[in-house]
Amino acid sequence: MSDLTGRKLTNVRQRQKQAFNAKKFQAKRRNILFTLYFEDIYFPEVCPVLGLKLVYTLREQGRSYSDSPSYERIDNELGYTPNNTRIISMKANTMKNSGTLLDLKKLVKYYSQFEI
Repeated sequence: MSDLTGRKLTNVRQRQKQAFNAKKFQAKRRNILFTLYFEDIYFPEVCPVLGLKLVYTLREQGRSYSDSPSYERIDNELGYTPNNTRIISMKANTMKNSGTLLDLKKLVKYYSQFEI
């Protein structure tokens, strides 16, 4: 995650802190419980759901990409707490939020019959 001088790591860490503070502000504005400290969050290099390499550097402002890191609340009713929050890819989080677990299982079952 860093070059020989460590500059990229610093930029990545700054971006992670910036995203953390933005998520905290957003949660407060939306009245969602937020009890995380920055140190509570594990920032993986790869999405634990889909295996995509996560890109932490800032790209075009206001855009999300499938490989962008995303704060996932495992149970949306519980808010952003240490035991309920993970970093996954935006693609995985979008897929999760598009349907229920049953919907996703049906989707997998349907597409499993094809060789794609």
